[in-house]
Amino acid sequence: MADYVDAVIAEISDARSSGRLGAVETLFVGGGTPSLLPPEELARMISAVERIPGAESTVECNPESVSDELLATLRDVGVTRISLGVQSLILGSTTPLGAIRWWRPSSGLSVSSRAAALRRSTSI
Repeated sequence: MADYVDAVIAEISDARSSGRLGAVETLFVGGGTPSLLPPEELARMISAVERIPGAESTVECNPESVSDELLATLRDVGVTRISLGVQSLILGSTTPLGAIRWWRPSSGLSVSSRAAALRRSTSI
């Protein structure tokens, strides 16, 4: 994963040095469940993007791959919002795709309850 993050950071650096990327008002890291990256690698990638003061920074997360360590790391690098994604609420429908399905009827947690529990565990 470090090689991938190094390549992303190199692209960001090139865009900054060529004037194609300045400080941003909004940063969205998503698509492909970035929360599966090790927290320190995700933090390196986010930190490579210059943001204006007060910028909104969002990371897309699958609740099954969210940990207290990840949430603390995201908070420490200035992430202001997490976006929780649901692939499907139909049991077994994502299995052929290899997707992580985080909602389980047996867990007793609704989508909104799980999101509220994550919100309580961090200041994001």
